[in-house]
Amino acid sequence: MLTIIIIIIAIIAVGMLVLFIRSLTSKDIGEYKKADFLSSAELKFFRALDNALGDKYKIFIKPRVADLIKSSAQYHSKQRWSSFGKIKSKHVDFLLCDTNLNPVCAIELNDMSHSLNTKMKRDNFLNNAFKSAGLPIAHFPIKSNYSNDEIENQIGKVLLNIQHTAISTPKEESK
Repeated sequence: MLTIIIIIIAIIAVGMLVLFIRSLTSKDIGEYKKADFLSSAELKFFRALDNALGDKYKIFIKPRVADLIKSSAQYHSKQRWSSFGKIKSKHVDFLLCDTNLNPVCAIELNDMSHSLNTKMKRDNFLNNAFKSAGLPIAHFPIKSNYSNDEIENQIGKVLLNIQHTAISTPKEESK
């Protein structure tokens, strides 16, 4: 009888140990599944963008805004960290870089949600932040198809506008 009680206690102890180990791994790691990297609209636009400009520019997908622009405030200032906080979790849909991998133009693909007040505020903030940094940002509406001419013309207008702005408002020379 004592042997049966010991065996039952051992089985219960092993079962509790197994449950404990499983609970540690499932709570610490959580459950994940593979996400779709691009929506179908983003994939369609990427293919059109690559077809129109892939021989002229390197195209990067979903780069983090904080890797493209930074605050001009002093390094350890509150303003710098506050500015970083506003961009650290944001990304743009696409980035065009020249052959030396210098950013040339950020691209946002706008769906219906961009007419919501929160998205409009986000877009306005990003437009102003990128303009301040001297990096143009182009917006394209989601459509069923895109022509090469349409993409080239829109990017060309945005690049021409930033060049014109840079020429007409020269930066102060540092002393």
